[in-house]
Amino acid sequence: EIPERDSYSWTALLHGFSKSGKIEAARDVFDKMPTRNLVSWNAMINGYMRSGDFESACKLFKSMPERNLITWNSVIEGCESNGRFDEALSMFLRMLKEEDDFKPNNATFTSLISAVAASAILRTAKWIHGFMVKNGIGSDSVIGTLLIEMYSKCGSIESAMSVFGSVRRKKVGHWNSVIVGLGMHGMADEASELFKEMVESGVKPNAVTFVGLLNACSHVGYVKEARFYFDLMVKEYGVERKIEHFGCLVDALCRTGHLQEAKTVVEKMPMRPNKVIWMSLLRGAKNYVDVETGEYAAH
Repeated sequence: EIPERDSYSWTALLHGFSKSGKIEAARDVFDKMPTRNLVSWNAMINGYMRSGDFESACKLFKSMPERNLITWNSVIEGCESNGRFDEALSMFLRMLKEEDDFKPNNATFTSLISAVAASAILRTAKWIHGFMVKNGIGSDSVIGTLLIEMYSKCGSIESAMSVFGSVRRKKVGHWNSVIVGLGMHGMADEASELFKEMVESGVKPNAVTFVGLLNACSHVGYVKEARFYFDLMVKEYGVERKIEHFGCLVDALCRTGHLQEAKTVVEKMPMRPNKVIWMSLLRGAKNYVDVETGEYAAH
């Protein structure tokens, strides 16, 4: 039995259970609260969304006596994180219709842009971006990187480049988003040129930068360039190689028939190969009729 406590204590207890994933304990506290405020309602909805219980979160949302922007943001974020991308957009439109006093903020758009990127509908992406511009939401923050990623995933690298060009204070995340997007679209030469501009502007590349470059090289079969970036990241910039970097190099080698070299890379990796790497070897073995490599990858 929970002893008598003030509203703040009840809410803090609920929030603690909710944040740590103890959703049943959180609901028990919520049900026993003498009075509930917006913070407690929002914490409970957040807890349900984090635990993947989308239906309970929506049921609670519908029964709320009042809502604030944090409530709507929590539900939109929950829709996105639970893979309900269309519902995230629907909730956003519903908020605009029902809540005249609420102005969407960066938290709203962070979830919304991610949802639109996952749905990959360019028309919706352009509408959301246009809405943001009209409401004075700039691209210099993390929002800019998300917009670039959104347009890249929606198939419009031109729009992604346009957003990038509009960013006044470009940070490593902005550069990375464009390099990754160019690689996604098989534009390895453009990715390499942008990398040069990035370095010349004084921005230091990181692990994500080199994943983008290596992925771009593997997509178009630039094995020489892939080897170059794989070495450069450590020797010049001291960036630790992750499994994604090894995976991109192995893929580039397998696509171009350098299967023995790919095997050597796999054998010398400081971590266990993942499924992606084994599949690259299997595809390479199949494409170049290399039985030995195929058997090696299959085991």
